[in-house]
Amino acid sequence: MDLQLKMLTDLHADHTISPLFNTSADVRAGGGNPSCQPANNRDGHRSPLITAQTINDYPSLQLSGLSPRKHTAGPEYDIVLDYIHHRLSPSPKGQSLTVFLEPNIESVFPDIVAVYWHVDTALRWSQNRAGLNKTDIRLLHYLALVKHADPLHLEILFTKRVSRSLERLHDAAVIDFKSGTWRIKSLRKVFAVRRLVTIEAKVNNWRQGLHQAFYNTWFASESYLLVERIPKSTELMLEAARFGIGVVAHKQSLDRSSASAKIDQIPKSYASWLFNEWAWKAHCFGKEIRYEDRSSLAAAAVS
Repeated sequence: MDLQLKMLTDLHADHTISPLFNTSADVRAGGGNPSCQPANNRDGHRSPLITAQTINDYPSLQLSGLSPRKHTAGPEYDIVLDYIHHRLSPSPKGQSLTVFLEPNIESVFPDIVAVYWHVDTALRWSQNRAGLNKTDIRLLHYLALVKHADPLHLEILFTKRVSRSLERLHDAAVIDFKSGTWRIKSLRKVFAVRRLVTIEAKVNNWRQGLHQAFYNTWFASESYLLVERIPKSTELMLEAARFGIGVVAHKQSLDRSSASAKIDQIPKSYASWLFNEWAWKAHCFGKEIRYEDRSSLAAAAVS
């Protein structure tokens, strides 16, 4: 077996959570909605690896519009796989880790996106969230920014079709209608991601890698440039510091990088929310998705 393929297969096998819905009486009494229960997560580190090769295992992600790019074999891809396998920070207690390789975000493909999310928060989410589409998520982020907005204001900004998005968001239990305005629920209850790390790998041309890493800051809490070895010249470190980009060598762990990244609050954009939803779906649905769920997801994706 090809070394790259073996590493990818081993990593996926080692870090996969079996999806399981928990509809026990105590959960129903707490929120009245089915909850997602990631199984076998006692160590807080097992996680799905979402790639162009594994995306077929997650139909809910495909229906959500996630389309990872097929990898290009070579030194950079070797570094990426090795880094994910050996150097990524483990998830803290109570959190889970979901890793995406080259996901398509506005026609840009970050090499690694590591999503650390709070499990107990997501356990309380309604299964209806799985039907939200990108337009709904954009609206949700807008409400998170402005705190509340009246229906007419939203109709002007998002057209009359906003009513359908508002209905889906309300059914998903992420917004409420109070005192004549729509408002998002507590962010800590509807946004589970605690750390959203992007990593760009470059064997040569670190300037290009630094540019790509900087672009990722529009949605990430931290953005890193991964290089094979740290140059003796200080130019890279100075440029990275100017843009708030962390720098890490191939054999360094993320928490012991040569230069730490600036840490920003999230969600920073609607793309931060996309990873919030995708990480949850990867754990909650996995390969098993009922036909009626598939139909409702597809309907939401085109509405």
